[in-house]
Amino acid sequence: MKKKWLFFWFFWGITWIYGQGVPWFVDFLHLEKPEWGMPRKKLSPVVVSNGHFFCDGERVRFWGLNITGPGNFPDKKDAPAIARSLRLLGVNIVRLHFLDHSWGGLLLASPESEELDRERLDKLDFFIAALKNEGIYVNINLHVGRVFPEIPFAYRDVFALGKVVSYLDDALVASQKRYASRLLGHTNPYTGLPYTVDPVVAVIEVNNENALTTASPEELKRLMPYYERILQRLWTKFLRRRYTNYAAWEAANRFEKHDVLFIAQTNQRERVYWRWENHGEALSGARWRGDELVWTVKKPGKELWHNQFMVAGFPVFGGLSYEIRFEARSKESLILTVYAMENHEPWMGLGLFTNISLTPVWKEYTIHFIPERDDGQARINFSLSRADVGNVEMRGFVLREVSHASLSEKDWEKEVLPLPWQGCVGKRVSADFRGMLHEREMEVVEALRRHIRSLGCTKPITHTQVNYGGLAGLVREGTFSDFVDMHAYWQHPEFPGELWSSTDWHIGNTSQLTEGNLGPLGYVAYWRIAGKPFTVSEYNVPDPSWYASEAPVWLALWGAFQDWDGVYLYTLFDFGGDYNQKHMRGFFHFLGSGAKMSLLPWAAKVFSRGMVCTNEAVKSVDFSLLRKMYEEQGPSYDIADIRYFCSWKDESLYARVALHPQGKEKTSLSRQMPWIWERQRPSLLWRDEHAFLVTGEIQGMVFTNASMIVEIAKASPWGTIAMTTLDEKPWQKTDKVFLVLVGRGENTGMKWTTTKTSVGDQWGREPYVLFQPKVRVYLPDFRAYLLNERGEKSKEIKAVGGWFDLSGVTPWIMFEKNR
Repeated sequence: MKKKWLFFWFFWGITWIYGQGVPWFVDFLHLEKPEWGMPRKKLSPVVVSNGHFFCDGERVRFWGLNITGPGNFPDKKDAPAIARSLRLLGVNIVRLHFLDHSWGGLLLASPESEELDRERLDKLDFFIAALKNEGIYVNINLHVGRVFPEIPFAYRDVFALGKVVSYLDDALVASQKRYASRLLGHTNPYTGLPYTVDPVVAVIEVNNENALTTASPEELKRLMPYYERILQRLWTKFLRRRYTNYAAWEAANRFEKHDVLFIAQTNQRERVYWRWENHGEALSGARWRGDELVWTVKKPGKELWHNQFMVAGFPVFGGLSYEIRFEARSKESLILTVYAMENHEPWMGLGLFTNISLTPVWKEYTIHFIPERDDGQARINFSLSRADVGNVEMRGFVLREVSHASLSEKDWEKEVLPLPWQGCVGKRVSADFRGMLHEREMEVVEALRRHIRSLGCTKPITHTQVNYGGLAGLVREGTFSDFVDMHAYWQHPEFPGELWSSTDWHIGNTSQLTEGNLGPLGYVAYWRIAGKPFTVSEYNVPDPSWYASEAPVWLALWGAFQDWDGVYLYTLFDFGGDYNQKHMRGFFHFLGSGAKMSLLPWAAKVFSRGMVCTNEAVKSVDFSLLRKMYEEQGPSYDIADIRYFCSWKDESLYARVALHPQGKEKTSLSRQMPWIWERQRPSLLWRDEHAFLVTGEIQGMVFTNASMIVEIAKASPWGTIAMTTLDEKPWQKTDKVFLVLVGRGENTGMKWTTTKTSVGDQWGREPYVLFQPKVRVYLPDFRAYLLNERGEKSKEIKAVGGWFDLSGVTPWIMFEKNR
């Protein structure tokens, strides 16, 4: 039954009026004969050639979905229907994610076991065989969430999901090899082939978001003594190999003691060091109350740094130890983020980023850090979570150097040398410590890769996401991986208090059309390494964002424009979901998110077709130089900052970009985007001979496309109109057009906070209701049909004077030429 809901919201200074909502879901398990159709293809082994994936000599692009945790073990009665529906939605690869989580109920027999559960392995085998039958490849993830039983429970939260320590301990490296042998060497009884040689396995990811070079000394020193001793042995071995004797070490690490111990304080004399800033729409201010600083945030910003106060303009010296001490309180018990960074472009971090929980009563806080490098103009920043407002009061702030007794010649003769936080201080200590971490990481990555190859597996392998470790990540993946992978999310949910709290979270709830690089995928592009296939194995715009339907659209457009080799949306459904869900159940589920699901067939066709692009921008890199820069400057080049390293700004908007190892730099660049983007009135228009898209604030607009006219009513809400021909003919000759019409979607009874950035645990219930733009389409000599939740014709839309009224219809419409 249709309901008329009237909403009035104020956003970007525009009043939006939402009229009729359409209850909608995609009947996933019963997709059988949708009007758009998707062919079934026979699988052949995937190989890497000329920087791309190939099968039987032909280029293949992977349009994929993640399946997370329990979803990888469906009942056998459902597996064929699931595989069929994935194919019909355009999916040609599935990323098998979180097979190994130690919560139980997954592939491991128990949280304390390395053995695979026979019943669930049988279900996985059957499911993979069903996918193969439908022409769908799989991407097998090895280590994602397994918490090794060797790690005592009390220390498992230092690095969640068994990460980082999986590089340090030889016993855990051996455990990863055994797991790979058990899974990849296993013969699927339903295909008769082991996964090492079965063509259904397209690629392998060894680790998910896991690199030793991401770990800071502050985190590592919280590890149990067992791992601390491992680090000491690695550290001692590294130093004694690099420095032949104590004299050589002492000469490289000697620095002069600086006279100024007290750098800055909160007092009358030192106030010149303090300032506060607002950016964007954020609003905050500060005042002095005697020697107490009172900072008030009245309106949050979209980024962490949009509201900030800082002590700035002083030198720090890499290798020295610094202490920050102050008293603070907050009547709202806010969480204060404290970080050290450059007080100048490119605003890189200096080795400190931590959160402290304030209380309504005064409390003293002490923070120690060792700067990653010298900097003559540094600062300590203070910020709140992007959604928080309130007061922070501070007094007695002191930043000073801390004296440490460094290594003596007698210390050098000991069996093991102290770690940096145990008293090893010197000019080269920070760089040497990072060099040791990078060396160990490379050793383990090479050993795991060699082991997989020893099983007879020739599948393309990537180790982990290339930005994990910053510059070190580029060296690691550029050296050992067959393809390069990244993850990206637009406005990932944030949790001010408890991580993954069901009530205390928020999202940005804005469109990527308002962001300077059109969202995170524009930054992701800069991490591509020329000569290797490039994939994005996780991307989403989390629900319940009003702009969640941008996820499949953006991934298809960016992937096609940048000529990426594989992209995956995260995820078909997450933990806590199921294959029958018909409404939103959480941040990342596609099933139940009607707008996202509706766009999948269109997005799959657009990505697989690719785009013509003559612009190219390639920067030359030298891996030996990258490693040196990592050691000297630390893992400070994050997903956006890689642009500074390459002297890039916004080239990915106009050209296909990549880094080329020791290759020739190349730039072929005109300032012409492949689409028409209006940032002030956020909207985007793109078309080619077979596809058309307009999205954003499109109310009142009129578009022509060949003989078609698309007219959007002035009272329409934000929305997306996506079309494609289905007979591979261009617009002027096509006989069949598929149109998708979506906007914002909500569950019935969903309750937003006043800021419209969270629903807490009030996600609501069925039905999911879709609010669409009010659209008329002029298309003479065509008939139009509504498609139901299974993609089948349900009702003809009558034309009046060649115009079809698409207001209040299902999101899937089929146009067929009159015969």
